[in-house]
Amino acid sequence: MEKAEALCLLAQSHSGYPQPEEKFGFLSQTYNLPDYCSKCGTGHRQVNPFRLKTAPLLKRKAMQLNWIFDEFFVSHEVWAEVFKPFGIEFWPVVLHKSGEIVESVVQLKIAQQVDLRTSAGAGTHCAICGRSKAPLDLRGFAPEPVEMPAHIYRSNQYFGSGAVAFNRIMISAPLYREIRSAKLRGLQFYPCNQD
Repeated sequence: MEKAEALCLLAQSHSGYPQPEEKFGFLSQTYNLPDYCSKCGTGHRQVNPFRLKTAPLLKRKAMQLNWIFDEFFVSHEVWAEVFKPFGIEFWPVVLHKSGEIVESVVQLKIAQQVDLRTSAGAGTHCAICGRSKAPLDLRGFAPEPVEMPAHIYRSNQYFGSGAVAFNRIMISAPLYREIRSAKLRGLQFYPCNQD
Protein backbone atom coordinates (compact mmCIF):
# COMPACT_ATOMS: atom_id res chain seq x y z
CA MET A 1 0.00 0.00 0.00
CA GLU A 2 2.89 2.35 0.66
CA LYS A 3 3.93 2.11 -3.01
CA ALA A 4 0.47 2.59 -4.54
CA GLU A 5 -0.28 5.87 -6.31
CA ALA A 6 -4.03 5.42 -5.77
CA LEU A 7 -6.07 3.40 -3.29
CA CYS A 8 -9.71 2.41 -2.93
CA LEU A 9 -11.29 3.63 0.31
CA LEU A 10 -13.91 1.60 2.20
CA ALA A 11 -15.43 1.73 5.68
CA GLN A 12 -14.73 -1.05 8.17
CA SER A 13 -18.35 -0.96 9.35
CA HIS A 14 -21.60 0.96 8.93
CA SER A 15 -23.65 2.79 11.53
CA GLY A 16 -27.13 4.29 11.48
CA TYR A 17 -29.46 4.89 8.56
CA PRO A 18 -30.17 7.92 6.39
CA GLN A 19 -33.47 9.56 7.28
CA PRO A 20 -36.30 9.21 6.68
CA GLU A 21 -35.67 5.47 6.35
CA GLU A 22 -39.36 4.48 6.02
CA LYS A 23 -40.00 3.45 2.41
CA PHE A 24 -36.51 4.77 1.61
CA GLY A 25 -37.81 8.33 1.95
CA PHE A 26 -34.21 9.57 2.28
CA LEU A 27 -33.81 9.12 -1.49
CA SER A 28 -36.14 11.99 -2.39
CA GLN A 29 -34.88 14.08 0.56
CA THR A 30 -31.20 13.76 -0.37
CA TYR A 31 -30.89 13.09 -4.10
CA ASN A 32 -31.92 14.39 -7.49
CA LEU A 33 -33.81 11.43 -8.95
CA PRO A 34 -34.85 12.04 -12.59
CA ASP A 35 -32.21 9.52 -13.77
CA TYR A 36 -32.59 7.16 -10.79
CA CYS A 37 -33.46 3.53 -11.52
CA SER A 38 -35.29 1.79 -8.65
CA LYS A 39 -34.53 -1.60 -10.20
CA CYS A 40 -30.71 -1.38 -10.05
CA GLY A 41 -30.17 1.68 -7.83
CA THR A 42 -28.10 3.72 -10.30
CA GLY A 43 -28.52 7.33 -11.44
CA HIS A 44 -29.01 9.28 -8.21
CA ARG A 45 -27.12 12.54 -7.56
CA GLN A 46 -26.85 14.18 -4.15
CA VAL A 47 -28.32 17.68 -3.92
CA ASN A 48 -29.15 18.00 -0.20
CA PRO A 49 -27.39 17.09 3.06
CA PHE A 50 -28.00 13.70 4.62
CA ARG A 51 -30.43 13.69 7.53
CA LEU A 52 -29.61 11.59 10.62
CA LYS A 53 -31.61 10.54 13.71
CA THR A 54 -28.85 11.59 16.11
CA ALA A 55 -25.42 13.17 15.88
CA PRO A 56 -22.74 10.44 15.84
CA LEU A 57 -19.76 10.79 18.18
CA LEU A 58 -16.90 10.28 15.75
CA LYS A 59 -13.80 11.91 17.27
CA ARG A 60 -10.93 10.18 15.37
CA LYS A 61 -13.14 7.78 13.42
CA ALA A 62 -14.69 7.88 9.94
CA MET A 63 -18.02 6.20 9.25
CA GLN A 64 -20.50 5.30 6.56
CA LEU A 65 -24.25 4.92 6.89
CA ASN A 66 -26.03 1.66 6.17
CA TRP A 67 -27.25 1.54 2.53
CA ILE A 68 -24.81 4.34 1.54
CA PHE A 69 -21.48 2.84 0.49
CA ASP A 70 -19.86 5.79 -1.28
CA GLU A 71 -20.09 8.61 1.27
CA PHE A 72 -17.94 9.18 4.35
CA PHE A 73 -18.62 11.13 7.53
CA VAL A 74 -15.97 12.53 9.89
CA SER A 75 -15.83 15.02 12.74
CA HIS A 76 -15.50 18.67 11.74
CA GLU A 77 -12.17 18.70 13.56
CA VAL A 78 -10.80 15.77 11.53
CA TRP A 79 -12.04 17.37 8.30
CA ALA A 80 -10.18 20.60 9.13
CA GLU A 81 -6.99 18.77 10.11
CA VAL A 82 -6.80 15.97 7.52
CA PHE A 83 -9.01 16.74 4.52
CA LYS A 84 -9.26 20.55 4.22
CA PRO A 85 -5.51 20.95 3.44
CA PHE A 86 -6.10 18.75 0.35
CA GLY A 87 -8.84 21.07 -0.92
CA ILE A 88 -11.64 18.68 0.05
CA GLU A 89 -14.91 20.42 0.91
CA PHE A 90 -17.82 19.09 2.94
CA TRP A 91 -21.59 18.77 3.05
CA PRO A 92 -23.25 19.68 6.35
CA VAL A 93 -25.21 16.98 8.20
CA VAL A 94 -28.76 17.66 9.44
CA LEU A 95 -30.77 16.24 12.35
CA HIS A 96 -33.92 14.82 10.80
CA LYS A 97 -36.59 15.84 13.33
CA SER A 98 -35.35 19.36 14.13
CA GLY A 99 -33.69 20.25 10.82
CA GLU A 100 -30.71 21.62 12.76
CA ILE A 101 -27.21 21.37 11.30
CA VAL A 102 -24.89 19.10 13.28
CA GLU A 103 -21.85 21.28 13.98
CA SER A 104 -19.59 18.40 15.06
CA VAL A 105 -19.96 16.11 12.00
CA VAL A 106 -19.59 16.64 8.25
CA GLN A 107 -19.84 14.55 5.11
CA LEU A 108 -16.81 14.63 2.80
CA LYS A 109 -17.76 16.22 -0.53
CA ILE A 110 -16.44 13.97 -3.29
CA ALA A 111 -17.14 15.93 -6.45
CA GLN A 112 -14.71 14.54 -9.04
CA GLN A 113 -15.43 11.35 -11.01
CA VAL A 114 -13.18 9.23 -13.22
CA ASP A 115 -13.25 5.94 -15.12
CA LEU A 116 -11.54 2.93 -13.61
CA ARG A 117 -9.72 0.37 -15.75
CA THR A 118 -12.11 -2.54 -15.36
CA SER A 119 -12.66 -5.62 -17.50
CA ALA A 120 -14.80 -4.89 -20.55
CA GLY A 121 -18.29 -6.26 -20.07
CA ALA A 122 -17.79 -6.86 -16.34
CA GLY A 123 -21.00 -6.91 -14.34
CA THR A 124 -24.63 -6.96 -15.36
CA HIS A 125 -26.79 -4.64 -17.45
CA CYS A 126 -30.11 -3.41 -16.07
CA ALA A 127 -33.10 -4.35 -18.24
CA ILE A 128 -34.88 -1.13 -17.22
CA CYS A 129 -32.26 1.66 -17.57
CA GLY A 130 -29.52 -0.14 -19.54
CA ARG A 131 -26.75 0.92 -17.14
CA SER A 132 -24.23 -1.66 -15.96
CA LYS A 133 -23.08 -2.49 -12.45
CA ALA A 134 -20.32 -4.82 -11.29
CA PRO A 135 -20.11 -6.73 -8.00
CA LEU A 136 -17.57 -5.33 -5.54
CA ASP A 137 -14.60 -7.70 -5.56
CA LEU A 138 -12.20 -7.19 -2.65
CA ARG A 139 -9.69 -9.85 -3.69
CA GLY A 140 -6.35 -8.57 -4.91
CA PHE A 141 -5.88 -5.04 -6.22
CA ALA A 142 -8.55 -2.40 -6.82
CA PRO A 143 -9.00 -1.27 -10.43
CA GLU A 144 -6.68 1.55 -11.47
CA PRO A 145 -8.11 5.01 -12.33
CA VAL A 146 -7.39 6.30 -15.85
CA GLU A 147 -6.29 9.60 -14.27
CA MET A 148 -6.03 11.24 -10.84
CA PRO A 149 -8.36 14.28 -10.94
CA ALA A 150 -8.15 15.07 -7.20
CA HIS A 151 -6.97 13.67 -3.88
CA ILE A 152 -10.38 12.00 -3.42
CA TYR A 153 -12.77 11.07 -6.20
CA ARG A 154 -15.39 8.53 -7.19
CA SER A 155 -15.56 6.04 -10.02
CA ASN A 156 -17.87 6.66 -12.96
CA GLN A 157 -18.66 2.95 -12.85
CA TYR A 158 -21.29 1.55 -10.50
CA PHE A 159 -20.76 -1.39 -8.16
CA GLY A 160 -23.19 -3.37 -6.01
CA SER A 161 -25.95 -5.92 -6.31
CA GLY A 162 -29.76 -5.96 -6.39
CA ALA A 163 -31.16 -2.44 -5.97
CA VAL A 164 -27.95 -1.18 -4.30
CA ALA A 165 -25.52 0.79 -6.46
CA PHE A 166 -22.54 2.91 -5.47
CA ASN A 167 -19.33 4.31 -6.88
CA ARG A 168 -15.92 3.23 -5.62
CA ILE A 169 -14.14 5.98 -3.69
CA MET A 170 -10.49 6.44 -4.55
CA ILE A 171 -7.78 8.47 -2.82
CA SER A 172 -4.26 9.62 -3.65
CA ALA A 173 -1.12 8.31 -1.98
CA PRO A 174 -0.48 11.65 -0.16
CA LEU A 175 -4.01 11.62 1.31
CA TYR A 176 -3.59 7.97 2.33
CA ARG A 177 -0.38 8.84 4.18
CA GLU A 178 -2.06 11.78 5.93
CA ILE A 179 -5.01 9.61 7.04
CA ARG A 180 -2.58 7.03 8.43
CA SER A 181 -0.45 9.70 10.12
CA ALA A 182 -3.57 11.19 11.76
CA LYS A 183 -4.51 7.70 13.07
CA LEU A 184 -8.02 8.01 11.66
CA ARG A 185 -9.91 4.80 12.45
CA GLY A 186 -12.80 3.04 10.69
CA LEU A 187 -11.30 2.84 7.20
CA GLN A 188 -9.94 0.10 4.94
CA PHE A 189 -7.60 0.64 1.99
CA TYR A 190 -7.11 -1.41 -1.18
CA PRO A 191 -4.17 -0.45 -3.40
CA CYS A 192 -4.83 -0.07 -7.10
CA ASN A 193 -3.25 -2.33 -9.68
CA GLN A 194 -0.34 -0.40 -11.22
CA ASP A 195 0.11 -2.62 -14.31
